[in-house]
Amino acid sequence: MRHIKLLFSVLFIALFTLTACGPKETDTTTAKELEDREELRRTYAALVGLYRGKVIPDTNPQKTIPVEIRINIVEVADGVNENQEIRFRPELRGYFLRLDMDPGVVPIVQRPLSMRYYKETKELIMKNSDTVISPTPRQGETSVRAFVAGDELQGSISFVMGKQTDGRLEVKRVQF
Repeated sequence: MRHIKLLFSVLFIALFTLTACGPKETDTTTAKELEDREELRRTYAALVGLYRGKVIPDTNPQKTIPVEIRINIVEVADGVNENQEIRFRPELRGYFLRLDMDPGVVPIVQRPLSMRYYKETKELIMKNSDTVISPTPRQGETSVRAFVAGDELQGSISFVMGKQTDGRLEVKRVQF
């Protein structure tokens, strides 16, 4: 009888140990993932929209360049969770477009932008995701460092469309 009690005790301890060391509850992992996603979506929602305004070139401030910037939220794959399921994360993306280009002379090119928003400083960094969009020599990089003030973005910009242009960006949201 003592052997049976001892056997049951050993089995009970082994079973308890195995369940304690088993896989973690995915409910907390999923809840944290959903919480993080919701926080990002709330933060990014304040930036989404179509912005129009101008670039004031450093070399010729009197000759402003009309521009458009579109900001959207997209979902990107961000690894896998503990259950080996694909994890998605909201991310800011958009495009930059000069509005003064003559499509008969220069093809209209929307520059795709990858973005990072620092909510602590209200700073938005944008850079075209493809440094060469087409094989023509008119294409190049676009880089923006702007600060968000309500419906406005103001900051510095550098882009190449035929020639290097550095200047100040001033755009206002015209559509959500």
